[in-house]
Amino acid sequence: MGAGTLLYSAGTAKLSELGGLFKRLPWAFAWFMVAAVSISGFPLFSGFVSKTMTITGAAEAHHTWLALGMEIAAVGAFLSVGIKLPYFAWFSKSDCGIPLKPVPINMYAAMAIGGILCFIIGVYPDFLYRMLPHPVEYVPYTAWHVLQTLLLLGFTGLGFYLLRHKLAPDAKINLDFDYLYRLVGRMMLAFARRVVEQIDLWWSDVYARTGLAVFLKIASLSSWFDKRIIDGVVDGTAMGVRHVGQGTTGVQTGRLQDYLAGAIIIGLSVFGMVWFFL
Repeated sequence: MGAGTLLYSAGTAKLSELGGLFKRLPWAFAWFMVAAVSISGFPLFSGFVSKTMTITGAAEAHHTWLALGMEIAAVGAFLSVGIKLPYFAWFSKSDCGIPLKPVPINMYAAMAIGGILCFIIGVYPDFLYRMLPHPVEYVPYTAWHVLQTLLLLGFTGLGFYLLRHKLAPDAKINLDFDYLYRLVGRMMLAFARRVVEQIDLWWSDVYARTGLAVFLKIASLSSWFDKRIIDGVVDGTAMGVRHVGQGTTGVQTGRLQDYLAGAIIIGLSVFGMVWFFL
């Protein structure tokens, strides 16, 4: 919520553009730091009573690598969220000059509720342990746990102080797991350029040399078949019908004696056929 408040007010999350906002957003910084030390597992805050319990449980179950990984994650969280982000966003410059939007009261109220709960759980762990599904007998505030956490976080802070100039944010994209996505993308692009493109060029050449000639030959044969066969049949039928029509037209002279003579001839022919066959 603290980072979201900063993003809402400044309009950017780029640390290279932020800095010197402590005097302009003091309450946002205060509640952000409560959340930052809580997630980092600092004593007197909720992360200490929950994170140390988880790490201790992994170690007692002989999951050494898991416990070590969670310790490293705690260091990374404190380095990035608890030190680097607040330092470069609130203190690294006198003033970045970015115009800020007023932060709504409901944002401050939400951060305050969350921060107070982080502190209550940190100083009174039973408040959290009683809500867990199984009884908890873990005691976080032992001399060794507190000393171990302070040493770990203290040396992390010292390392950041010594290397703060090398850890200054640049105006560029910082890759983490995204590097793998980009690597896969570059591999696919190289495959497309070196393999798929060559296959496409080869196929285009084969098509231009062979396939196109075959299709042109098929088109030529289709044209010949259409002109000689299809058009020949259609045109021949049309010409035959035309000749029949012309012959029929010649028979129709329009003279009555021709029609009477024709009728007599047809009648005699029919009579002769009937006489002959019967």
